[in-house]
Amino acid sequence: MNLKRLVHNILFVSLCIWGIVESVLGIFQTVGICAPHNLIFKLTGSFDNPGPYGGLLACIASTAIAFLLFENESSPKDNETKYLRLVATVCCCFCLIVVPATRSRTAWVALVCSLVAVFFAKYGFRRWVSRYPKLSIASFVIIVLSIPGLFLMKKESALGRLHIWHMDFLTVMDSPWTGHGISKIMAAYGRTQEFFFRECMADASPTVIRIAGCPEYPFNEYLGLGMALGFPAMIVSIIVVSIFSIRLLKEHSAYAGGMISLSIFSLASYPMSLLQFWILLAIIVASSFKSSSAWVGVVSSFLVLVGGLLFLKYGYKSKIEECRESYTYGYSLHKLSLWEDSNKELIPAFEYSCDPM
Repeated sequence: MNLKRLVHNILFVSLCIWGIVESVLGIFQTVGICAPHNLIFKLTGSFDNPGPYGGLLACIASTAIAFLLFENESSPKDNETKYLRLVATVCCCFCLIVVPATRSRTAWVALVCSLVAVFFAKYGFRRWVSRYPKLSIASFVIIVLSIPGLFLMKKESALGRLHIWHMDFLTVMDSPWTGHGISKIMAAYGRTQEFFFRECMADASPTVIRIAGCPEYPFNEYLGLGMALGFPAMIVSIIVVSIFSIRLLKEHSAYAGGMISLSIFSLASYPMSLLQFWILLAIIVASSFKSSSAWVGVVSSFLVLVGGLLFLKYGYKSKIEECRESYTYGYSLHKLSLWEDSNKELIPAFEYSCDPM
């Protein structure tokens, strides 16, 4: 076995073991063997919320399933391949047990969409539909009918997400070419929402008024990038992700499933605000370049990790956490009747947070 293939296999096995460990942790949390990180929820894995937890497992499961479908085409039938398929199968079983329990609709949609894309890349859309027309129609009907079910499952949450996307888009349009800066997008969101209700309160529905809040995330990574760096950056990111995903599908790479899941999950969640997803993206990028271009994957993976660490350190999430600390200290000063000192501590937070408190 050459060095490149060895590294590729180590990364894949590491990803699968990561998925198994996270799944087992979720199972232990469900049955009460260990406590979740956030006591509001029954299972969160190593996260504070079951949403991104389900998203990570969906991405890993998609990669493992794509491996089982694609790698059989080119891999030799040796012990190495058998062991890899065994690890991938175990990973799939554990992840697919836990993902439904997270109740993360975004993770479910990401998993299904990635598997559909991988399946049709493997067998061909036209060939499959022409060979199994009844099964294809039944599958299509089931998927269509499940959409309103997913919406009604947590209706208030879905409506809240739609409102956040609306405000995100308006915030992008407020500074379409340069954005508001990676650390100040949620403050810009707050100003946009304030203007919206000040000018459109009469036209806003009672539901929108009730569900509107002060989110800590844009809940759409593409719109979030547009809010930070402008509309051109958002379009470029969508194009790059699409081209990369299509290339992986055409090459029948196992990581096509994980990349598609991650890109879809990013439409309605905040994976890039969490270190785990930057590590996942780095593994996908590093493993997606083989042969003579392997060094490109190593360099690209390193740049992804560095970019992720910089974003986590200087992006809007870290600033909001600082604002939360400032609020605690500023409110304490307020209770001590130190008004000026309290204002000096609290007012700067308006540059980063959309929460008036």
